Amino acid sequence: MALIKIDKDSNVLSAQQYVRATADHTCPCGHQISFQIDWPQNVSMNTQISVSDLACPRCHSPVVLPRAHYFVEDYRLLSKPIETK
Repeated sequence: MALIKIDKDSNVLSAQQYVRATADHTCPCGHQISFQIDWPQNVSMNTQISVSDLACPRCHSPVVLPRAHYFVEDYRLLSKPIETK
């Protein structure tokens, strides 16, 4: 999937390629959720992720992935602890 934008003021065209990745989450209530997310290709981020329009089917809490280093590998959203120097 690609997101293509045209800046109306400068007439500059930009594009970002996304990959659809599967992610897993265990809710604080213990329920396991698997979902798909569109992630910018070749991008890794140190962040917390709040997944829009997704809640735990058991307790209805919003899905929030904790702050970590996120990246996609083999169409899976993976995470590891953020390295501190």
